[in-house]
Amino acid sequence: MLSVQQRTALGRLGIPNWQLREQVDTSAACYYRLGKLLLVFAEPVMVTKPSWLDDLVTASDESLVALNERAASHWDNANLVDLRGGSGVFPANDLKQQLWRHLYTYTSSSQPSTD
Repeated sequence: MLSVQQRTALGRLGIPNWQLREQVDTSAACYYRLGKLLLVFAEPVMVTKPSWLDDLVTASDESLVALNERAASHWDNANLVDLRGGSGVFPANDLKQQLWRHLYTYTSSSQPSTD
């Protein structure tokens, strides 16, 4: 930190007094729509998807569609699944378990009644 005298001297020399700015969130986010779900990854998904993601896409009977940040910002948080806790498109196991539980709850609630 600069003293008052140092700041005054810099000001007289026409040198701006720089202030530290707040830390910028640098965590990358790549957004994908899968039906009503918004999946958030740290890296873009490659054409050859990991097997767990390929299984998820097949099970959902939907296509995985890339979205921009603006479209993703309007998404319902109840259907947002953040998978950035692992490495790239390989999230940690607990995140994958959370995703499958979310899908099970989602599909169970949308099933028609057999009564």
